Amino acid sequence: MTKKDYLNTLYYHLKYIPEQEKQDIVAEYDNHFIEGLRDGKTESEIIETLGDPKIIAKELVADSAVNQAEETKSFRNLLAAIFAVVALSFLNIMLVLGPVFIVLGILFGLAISSIVMIGAPLLLLWVHFFYDNIQLVTPDWYAAFGYFGLGLVLYVICFYLTKWTFILLVKYLKFNVQLIKRSANV
Repeated sequence: MTKKDYLNTLYYHLKYIPEQEKQDIVAEYDNHFIEGLRDGKTESEIIETLGDPKIIAKELVADSAVNQAEETKSFRNLLAAIFAVVALSFLNIMLVLGPVFIVLGILFGLAISSIVMIGAPLLLLWVHFFYDNIQLVTPDWYAAFGYFGLGLVLYVICFYLTKWTFILLVKYLKFNVQLIKRSANV
């Protein structure tokens, strides 16, 4: 592989990174070649020192995706960051996707529970007006409004849990990317 092949491969695999950032990264690696040639190294020695451009690109894409998710805080960017980190290694499928699915499942369950509880008075009104054979008593109404209040509290808790889960998930993804980078450098 030549310097040109190396830089082209690196550039090609830097998908989903803004163009200016791609050019900066390739220019930085070009400088590594210039410095290495100045020190008397051959292109193949420099390539061996730098490492596989595909792996470097995956790490840079994952790092960029995690930073983008942290800056803009959108669900789409978080998913992109998760998949970029998972693409770093097969082991990440278990380390990242397993806990993410568990946490998202719990949050989804809490959200559905809060919506059902908030809708309890509406369900009771439906029963009261459309089912004449069911007799509703005062404790039913108290229970329905109790569920409504509990649903509101659960909704607020779910909102803050989702917010903190997003923050902690981004930190976890950053930690995971750094861990992969450190293990690749060893």
